Amino acid sequence: MSQEGLFLHTESAESMWRTILSLRFCADGVERCLRGTAVHGVPGEGVGIQLAFWRPCDHADHCAYRQLITTERSLG
Repeated sequence: MSQEGLFLHTESAESMWRTILSLRFCADGVERCLRGTAVHGVPGEGVGIQLAFWRPCDHADHCAYRQLITTERSLG
């Protein structure tokens, strides 16, 4: 995971190429959603997802996502 994206493990990487995906997560008790695009595939392993910020609410959701991954890194 990074501020710009994440790697999603899946055996069907080829079928996800250039697909718009919704990343749903919970932060501070609020369900959030970001969209991303599968930009890189590794057959049998997964896809690299680049997060996109197309909607007005994406800014708040991206801030929550960044806070979540920052917190996870400091705990891990």
